Amino acid sequence: MRTLGLRGVLKLMEGARNRRAEFIAAVAYCEGDSVCKTFEGRLEGRVALRPAGRRGFGYDPLFVPAGFARTLAQMPFSEKCAASHRGRALKAMASWLGLRAVSGSARSGRSGP
Repeated sequence: MRTLGLRGVLKLMEGARNRRAEFIAAVAYCEGDSVCKTFEGRLEGRVALRPAGRRGFGYDPLFVPAGFARTLAQMPFSEKCAASHRGRALKAMASWLGLRAVSGSARSGRSGP
C-alpha cells in the first residue's frame, strides 16, 4: 500500500494559507449484542512548512499540535502522549468503563469484586 508520505503532503499543500489539520482516533467497546459504545479523541493543529524531528512515526514530523511550537516528532515521548488523540479516546473509554463499573456494582448491591 502506497501513501503520499511527507513530501507528497507538502507538495499538495504548496501555497496553502489554511494549514489546519487534525488527527482523530476512535475506539469501540462492545459487550455481546447489548452494549456497543464508541469513543473519539481529537488532536487539532496544523501542517508545518517542512518536516522536523526524528521521533514518532507517520506524519509526526509535519504535525504541530495547537498550543505547541514544535512537531510531534520533536516532542519527548511523555509530552506527545499527553497531547495524543489516541490517548484522549482511550481516556474517554476508561472513564466510561469506570462509571459503568461503579453503577453496575451499585445496582447489584455489591461493594466489591
